[in-house]
Amino acid sequence: TMLHYYPQLQHCQQHYRSDEKFVRYLPPPPLTPPHGTKRPVGAIIFPKYDPSAETRLTPLSKTDALLKFIQECLVIDTRLDKNRVAKLLNWIEKTPCYELITTDLEDAVQCIQHLSNQ
Repeated sequence: TMLHYYPQLQHCQQHYRSDEKFVRYLPPPPLTPPHGTKRPVGAIIFPKYDPSAETRLTPLSKTDALLKFIQECLVIDTRLDKNRVAKLLNWIEKTPCYELITTDLEDAVQCIQHLSNQ
């Protein structure tokens, strides 16, 4: 479980999401760049737990990535207008997208580390 990696999660507040799941959010580490500091995103990864599958990282087409964003984005804190949608589509187009199917957290971490070392 994530508690193995982040024992402080047990002390984080539990939230009830609109998809009827309870979650805890890990606060960013203190060395996180200050608000407003921009950093490029190296990849967009959509994790999916599947106890019957082997862990694997699979490239996604831009269309499939956009569909996953629409399906999995539960809360948007701002209105989407034509300009913001265009920026989102441009960002997805420029950024490698993957689906990470996993049953084992250690294997998932190795997949992401391998990807970040490329």
